Amino acid sequence: MKIGIIDSGISSVYSTDNSAIRGVFLKKHSSSNEIISSKSIDDNIGHGSECYKIISSLVNDVEYFIVKIFDREMISDVDLLAAGIQICIDEGTDVINISAGVRHNAIPKLLSTCCDEAYRRNIALIAAGPILQEQCFPAYYEKVIGVGSTELTIGELYRYNSAHEIEFYTSASDLYPAHVTWSASTSFSCAKMTAYATQIIQVKGRISLEELKSELICKLN
Repeated sequence: MKIGIIDSGISSVYSTDNSAIRGVFLKKHSSSNEIISSKSIDDNIGHGSECYKIISSLVNDVEYFIVKIFDREMISDVDLLAAGIQICIDEGTDVINISAGVRHNAIPKLLSTCCDEAYRRNIALIAAGPILQEQCFPAYYEKVIGVGSTELTIGELYRYNSAHEIEFYTSASDLYPAHVTWSASTSFSCAKMTAYATQIIQVKGRISLEELKSELICKLN
């Protein structure tokens, strides 16, 4: 079982001497704009490391493939995002956690192509939705599980809303002290939802996105 995390990398505190963690840093060449890669996945922001911490606190016996597309700030582009998804597919990940998105009226072709391939292979894409009610991809794409953030009552895992493109809502706030306000971010909610999806896939194996959604909904009943 392998989870892909597309984000800002991972702290060496977790990755050093850990054979279950591999990855790649994707960036654009300063002059040619060509996508180049390196093995330097150290997290300069801390965002990707937090996503890893959330997921790994809820699931065991998995490998991780880290795709770093953010370096000093949380800014990337559709080319790097699509390349990140594709390399996770090529690396044989079963679930891909995506803390990135592009605001657009429709999903860019480059992005839909790799999302469609993941969908065909029954690789679950779990993507953070926007903080504001703005259309954002891949979270709004029908072949992706989009995740939003909400306050939960004690005992609630997550909520489901079939009337919106972003169907699943949860919160990672319970994993942090009360004064940590950024724990309500959709990115960290997404990481938690990735863990819940992974728990199902560990039991069921790779299943279709529709079956995975059904299993997630059944856990609410």
